[in-house]
Amino acid sequence: MPKIQAEVLSRLKEKLQCPQGFSSYRQIVEWLEKEFNMQVKYKTVYRWVRYKLLSQYFSLLIALN
Repeated sequence: MPKIQAEVLSRLKEKLQCPQGFSSYRQIVEWLEKEFNMQVKYKTVYRWVRYKLLSQYFSLLIALN
């Protein structure tokens, strides 16, 4: 079972697409703790955002253009 659940990932995707989203992976770690009371390691957040969420987002952008 993934450390970050689907509902949380969905909210994170939305937040990442906002202009005032996050300026660092550390901010995401802090946001997860504050909003969802989740203790997620920096390394886990980095992997999910960098290799899962952003790659999906950029793939969608490429497909639309």
